[in-house]
Amino acid sequence: MTSNPSDPKAYNIRDSIAYQIEEQIFECPALEDNPLFQKLRNRLRLFFNQQEDFNKHGISQQQKEQDLKAGVDFRYKIELNKSLK
Repeated sequence: MTSNPSDPKAYNIRDSIAYQIEEQIFECPALEDNPLFQKLRNRLRLFFNQQEDFNKHGISQQQKEQDLKAGVDFRYKIELNKSLK
């Protein structure tokens, strides 16, 4: 797949430079067998994908419902994630 973000059919988030940088951050051979590290890495990957969807398409109906339920805006979650890096 190509990495052209303007073409939604051909764009694969895993081809993006931002995703590649995130993947390098998640590499830690000493922790590969640690189940807590694996869970954390998977949650951060999921959040990265949600963030990219949000940046590309705006907030989804599911995110609106989650935000109302939690009482926290998704943009705040993005800023919180950036501050934790």
